Amino acid sequence: MWLIALSLVLGGVQFFCLSSIILIACYSGQRGKHSLKGLFYVFYPAHLALLGAIYLILNPDFLSTLF
Repeated sequence: MWLIALSLVLGGVQFFCLSSIILIACYSGQRGKHSLKGLFYVFYPAHLALLGAIYLILNPDFLSTLF
């Protein structure tokens, strides 16, 4: 219980980190039926590019400060 109280004091993001304990506890030590390795290789750089594009759309002056 003290972890939940601490996460609420430190911020909302910490609470989501605690929720991962449920997923880790459900892990049986065996691989799943489907291999999603390729999906994660594409997803990680794609979501970073998307976040960067959204940032540049919201802050168009950022590029002028770099050059």
